Amino acid sequence: MTIIRVRRALREAVPLMSGAAIWLCVLPPFLARIGTFASVPLAVLALFVATGRHERLSGYLAGGRTPTPDEQTLLAPALTLMCRAQHGPPIVILLVRRGDRDLTADTSGRRTVIAPEGLCSALARGTISPPEAAATLIHGAANVLSGHARPRPLRAVVRAPWDLLSAGATATILALPRGPLLTGMWHLRAVPGGLAVTNCALTGHPLMAVVTAVIVGLSYGWTWARSTPSRPQPTHGDQALSTLGLGDAHERLIAASRALNDGRPPATSRVSVLG
Repeated sequence: MTIIRVRRALREAVPLMSGAAIWLCVLPPFLARIGTFASVPLAVLALFVATGRHERLSGYLAGGRTPTPDEQTLLAPALTLMCRAQHGPPIVILLVRRGDRDLTADTSGRRTVIAPEGLCSALARGTISPPEAAATLIHGAANVLSGHARPRPLRAVVRAPWDLLSAGATATILALPRGPLLTGMWHLRAVPGGLAVTNCALTGHPLMAVVTAVIVGLSYGWTWARSTPSRPQPTHGDQALSTLGLGDAHERLIAASRALNDGRPPATSRVSVLG
């Protein structure tokens, strides 16, 4: 159990620590360059997003938008079931994420549930039923109302630099042919990392040297932590569905979403898999 907890902690901590370290290097010179008056609105916006005080703002930044009239009509039976279960609007705010082909709902802030556009499309085609759609929406609503998703905007702000680097690394790896050379370069990343640390220290940038060393070191811990898939932990949403008798409907929707994702490129960065 201790090893499992360490792996889980590393999976959560590495993106946050790396993102925070990058922010510490980037923010001071950036704020000094743009000036105090220009930095105040940015700080206020970041505070709103990080604390989740402005629900719709954080939801829009998470990719959500207000449902169209057609989408509201498609989601109406599922929303009726949500309201009967006391997990529907206006207790929660329902948004739709454009271009998301998944079938399972996401959450944001303190009371925002984001339905993927794929869920609405599946309802229109009749491939899923309103109870199945309601199950994933209730699952998200129960999680967000319990406070489970409240720290997500803050975590998203802190880990934003890590996500950008991860996306860039993923795009680079996908564009390059995989082979022994690329795998060896990833395993020996401590060598160029050590050279970068030494160069930063010798050129009078000790903070950058420390940040680089931390990122390189955490990359090994991150790879080790992700080498074994973690078991999903029971959530408040699972408990709510079990009470309402919608657990089986949610499982069917998850299975359909996984079958849909089987035809796509893997979401996991290949860089992580190389370790």
